[in-house]
Parts: sequence; C-alpha cells; structure tokens
Amino acid sequence: MTLLSVNNLSIHFKSKSKHRITAIKKVSFELKKGEIVGLVGESGSGKSTIASAILQLQPFQHGQILWKGEDISAVNQQDYRKQVQLIFQSPIDALNPSMTIRQAIGEPVKNLLDVKDSGQRVLDALKSVGLSEIHLNRYPHELSGGQCQRVNIARAMIVQPELLVCDEPVSALDVSMQAQIINLLVKLQQQQGLSLLFISHDLKVVRYLCDRVMVIYKGEIVESGETQRLYADPQHEYTQHLLDHSGVR
Repeated sequence: MTLLSVNNLSIHFKSKSKHRITAIKKVSFELKKGEIVGLVGESGSGKSTIASAILQLQPFQHGQILWKGEDISAVNQQDYRKQVQLIFQSPIDALNPSMTIRQAIGEPVKNLLDVKDSGQRVLDALKSVGLSEIHLNRYPHELSGGQCQRVNIARAMIVQPELLVCDEPVSALDVSMQAQIINLLVKLQQQQGLSLLFISHDLKVVRYLCDRVMVIYKGEIVESGETQRLYADPQHEYTQHLLDHSGVR
C-alpha cells in the first residue's frame, strides 16, 4: 500500500534581490507502508525543504503531495498530524525547556487525541524507547542528547503514526549514541510496521537502515533505487562523488 506520493513537486523562493530561486525541481517519489526510504545529499541540496512540504510547513508552487491517494490539503488536518510525525535533528532544541518529560510526551495526546488522562500512555511510550519512570519529572537539560532524542521519539510515537519523517535525527549525537538511536528506530519500525523517510548526509547509516535510497542534488532527485544495488553500482556522477567521499566504498 502506498502511503505517500510526491508528484512533480517544485518549490521556489525569492532572493533579497527579488530573483526567483528554485529550491526543489519536479521531485517525484512514493513511500509504501512498512518501507524505510533514505533521502541523501549534501547540505543545501533540498532534503529538509521536501520534508517541510510533506509536513505542511512549507508551501509549494507546483506539484502535488498525496496521503493514501488524497491530496494533503484536503485531508483532515488533525488526522494527518497524527499519522505523519517528525523527528528533529537537534534533540534538546526540539523539546520545550520549561516542560517536564511527562508534559512533553503527553502534549500530543492532549492536542491530537483529546485524551484527558494520558499518564499510563506516557509511561508506556517512555518505556518503549528505553527510558523509565525516573525520567518523567526531569527537564530536558537534565538528560543527555541521546536521552532527549529518545523522548522525542516517544513523543512522536505516542499518537501511533504511520510515517516518521526523520530529519538528520542522529547527526547531533556521538557515534555510540547514533547506533543506539538507529537500532531503536529499527525496532519500532519492525514492531509497529512504521514507514520512515530518513533524511541524512551519512551514507553509512543510510546503507544500514534503508530499503531504498534517493539522491538529491541541487533540488533534483538524480538517482534512486534499492540500497544495495545503488551503493554497488551508482550511475550518476554525483552519487559516485558522495559514495567516494563517504568511506563506504
């Protein structure tokens, strides 16, 4: 089943001198239920802009984004926000410093599920990401970066989404913590049949995690395919450049 379809998406910005800058140019792809798809490219290539458009945080001028075959502009917005959740790049910045972990994880339940008593649901979500009851009344600054990212994942998962958009979710973490968070995402994906759009510049992580990979260069998808095939036999010179400089070949 196809969850997400992006069709001929184009996004333009105006520069200070009023010139039009094309950030995304005719991007098309699909993401199926239970699939993990990587979106790779260097900084400024347009990865996060595409994510923002999917999450309805970035308007676009041309093209269409469909959720289960329906234009996202016509989908019930509260339902869409429940079904499509974002994991941010900076774990600590993504959390409100004035909220306890209990409040942070429980906030989406209040806003999206209209559940008054979320106590057990919050605790279950916290345990599902490897944290415990002792963390509930702590604040973000009292946790490590890895623990904060676990909280962010719990916060996203508590509404039982079908798609996680992961925008560089481990780039701010050290190597050992990166592996733990990646393994956590794999476990949750397998347990709950999640789909992941995994945005990264780290081709080693993408090779380990993703079923398929899309390579974006200057706002265009220049190559895509099954992960192992693309890594073994890249066709586009930009893909070859990325792989040669990533240490995966």
